[in-house]
Amino acid sequence: MKDRRLIFLIIVLLAAAAVSGRVYARHSALKFGRSLAGAYSVLGREGFADTAGLRAFFAEPEMAAYASRVHQLSFLGGHYEERLNDLQAGMIYYSEQASLPPEKRFAVPPALKRLTIVTPGDHSDTGLADAGGNFIISYMSAL
Repeated sequence: MKDRRLIFLIIVLLAAAAVSGRVYARHSALKFGRSLAGAYSVLGREGFADTAGLRAFFAEPEMAAYASRVHQLSFLGGHYEERLNDLQAGMIYYSEQASLPPEKRFAVPPALKRLTIVTPGDHSDTGLADAGGNFIISYMSAL
């Protein structure tokens, strides 16, 4: 009888650990998105074309820590790692497009697993910045 209780307790503890790990991965993915959205709103349209700066922002300790937590707990499911990778790739793509002249933009978007790159009808800087903002919103709503 004690063996059954012990086995049941171990199963319950493992299930609780898995659920809490998945919740923590989601929380880290949300914090990553919120930090990016905050930086995006502060940058404005002028700073959006700085792809090297965006890559450096993703490599900052706080952002790297969020991404690391999501990657470490990706085996628990939820596809948070794929969404986070898609967000980074999509934002870098939009940033690269912002540095191009409007007539050369949106040639070949990257292949993403969970999110979708939307090509705005307006290839101006305003349309591109709005598309980047909407991309962040679609990431946050997908979590």
